[in-house]
Amino acid sequence: MIDRLFVYGTLMRAAATVAMGRAMRARLDAEGDWFGAATLGGRLYDLGSYPGLIRSTRSDERVHGEVYRLRDPRASLVWLDAYEGLPASQSRGSEYERVVDRATLADGARLDAWVYSLIAEPAITRLIAGGRWR
Repeated sequence: MIDRLFVYGTLMRAAATVAMGRAMRARLDAEGDWFGAATLGGRLYDLGSYPGLIRSTRSDERVHGEVYRLRDPRASLVWLDAYEGLPASQSRGSEYERVVDRATLADGARLDAWVYSLIAEPAITRLIAGGRWR
């Protein structure tokens, strides 16, 4: 099972001053090992108090985030799925899906990681230029 997680919003260490997700950030820090800054192919949208990612293979579309190694991915993904609003079946009822994609670390190393991606392009939102939230 993949044990890496790419985060790009409220779960990032860089979001430490953001109230939303504070308890989940602390839990992720307790259950995971921070690998560092990374990017992933995609476009980032402002959904109000949090961002949403649409995956992309275009080289000029990159989202900035962070990678964690989950010590017990099966256990951690249960509460992460709940935090991201995924139903247990992951089939319907969520704006996100959890998928595996390729992240690039700051040193150029590439690795597969779970990422929560929007299922559909948002209808009315603002694209975040440069792919970096806050």
